[in-house]
Amino acid sequence: MLNDIDDIKATITNLAGGQVPQRPTRVPTRPVHTPVPQRAREATPERPQSPQGELGGEPQAPNTPPEQPSPRPRPAGKTKRPGPGSAPKHSAAAPRPAAQPVAPQSQQGASTPPERLNKYLAFHLGVSRRQADDIITKKPITINGQPAQIGARVQPGDTVAINGQPIGQRKRPTYLYMHKPTGYVCSRKRQGDTPTIFALLPRKYHNLKPVGRLDANSSGLLLLTDDGDFAFRHTHPKFHKTKQYVVTLNMALQPLHQQMIADYGVALEDGPSRLGLTRLGDSRVRWNVTMAEGRNRQIRRTFAALGYTVIGLHRTSFGRYSLGRLKPGQFTVSHTP
Repeated sequence: MLNDIDDIKATITNLAGGQVPQRPTRVPTRPVHTPVPQRAREATPERPQSPQGELGGEPQAPNTPPEQPSPRPRPAGKTKRPGPGSAPKHSAAAPRPAAQPVAPQSQQGASTPPERLNKYLAFHLGVSRRQADDIITKKPITINGQPAQIGARVQPGDTVAINGQPIGQRKRPTYLYMHKPTGYVCSRKRQGDTPTIFALLPRKYHNLKPVGRLDANSSGLLLLTDDGDFAFRHTHPKFHKTKQYVVTLNMALQPLHQQMIADYGVALEDGPSRLGLTRLGDSRVRWNVTMAEGRNRQIRRTFAALGYTVIGLHRTSFGRYSLGRLKPGQFTVSHTP
C-alpha cells in the first residue's frame, strides 16, 4: 500500500518538472478595461455634472441638458391617463360633445309653494291675517269642497269658498303712493265740507284702503293698497315701521322740552310718547321728527302736552318708501310692494 503511494508521488514530481504543482490562478470574472481611442471618446456624450459642482463650491449648471429617455410605445387604443391636478386634453380629431340645452328658470323645479289659508284670505279679501283668522273661525270655509280650519294650506289650483261662494282668481295687488295735500281726509265719506282723498283718485282705485292715516291738516306721503297683509305689516306696532315728518311749531322748542321728548318721553293718556328730534335750520321752530308708532294724532298731542301748537305736519317717508318728487295731489301705482 505504501509503495503505491510513493509511486504516485514520483509520477507527479516527474510531470511537474521536479516540482509539486501549485493551485491554479483564478481567472477574473470582471471584464478588463479597454482604453477607448481618442476619436471614439470625443463622439461619446459626457455624463452631466451635478448642479452642485465641486464640493464646497457654488452650484453650476450642467454643460449639456440631460437626455430624456425615449417613451415606451403604447398599445393601440390606449390613451395616457391624466395626472393629478392636470386638465384632460381633447384630441384635435375627436369632436366635442354637443352642448345640452338648458331649461328655463321656470322649468328647473321652480313651483309655487303652498301658503297658509289666513295669508290667502288676507290677500284676496284685503284684510289682515288676524282678521282672516276670525273669518276662518266664524264662517264656513272650504278648500276643494272640504271644510278648512286655521292652519290649513292652499295649494296652487285649489278652490277656496266662503259660504259656498268661491273666492275669485288670484289677482295682482295694487300699491298706490300718493302726495296727500292738506284739506282732505283719509276716509270714504266726506266730513262736512271736507272732501276725501278719493276725490283725487280715479274710480278704479276707490277700492283701496289707506295704510295709516293723515288728518285733514297734515300732508305728505300716503300709502293705499288692497293687500291686507301689506297693510297689517305697516301699521302693527310690532313691525316698527319708521315714519319721518317735518314739523313746524308755533314757537321755538326749549332745550329742556327737547330732552324730555327725545330721552324720557311725554306722558299722554294712552302711554308715554318718545320722538326722535333733529333740528332743521338755525331756528328751533322746524324739526325732523322720527317715530315708529302710529297712535292717533300722537305728534300733535305730544307737543300740545308741553304747551306748543303744531302748525305744519308733513310726512316725508314711511318705512322704506319716500315721497320723492311727487307734487301735492300726484300719485304713482305699482303692482309690487
